[in-house]
Amino acid sequence: MSTIINRVELEGRVVSDLELRKTSNKGYSVINLRLAHNNPRSRTPVYIDVEVWGKTAEQLAETASRGSYVVVHGELRRDKWEQDGSPRSKIKITASRVIVDNSKAKSADNGAPNISF
Repeated sequence: MSTIINRVELEGRVVSDLELRKTSNKGYSVINLRLAHNNPRSRTPVYIDVEVWGKTAEQLAETASRGSYVVVHGELRRDKWEQDGSPRSKIKITASRVIVDNSKAKSADNGAPNISF
């Protein structure tokens, strides 16, 4: 029997505005953001969608913004839907932990602490 491991650790800059919202059915907190990860080999950014839930989303909304440098720990998920009769899908990361590195933020003070949640 094989074990399936689905863990992702990715760092980059937040390139979308962070909007904390609540789900309509149970009121869970959620943030959807886009992260730009710069590949040092190709020097071309890769854009990844990230979904953050619960208390982690609430803390992220208080400490990060567009341009913040973050490290995301989570797992890959695939959303599937139908649009105009055609099946669509998208891979994203569902975060279990986010570290905001204020020392690498574009406008942060030098020596600002990292914030992990």
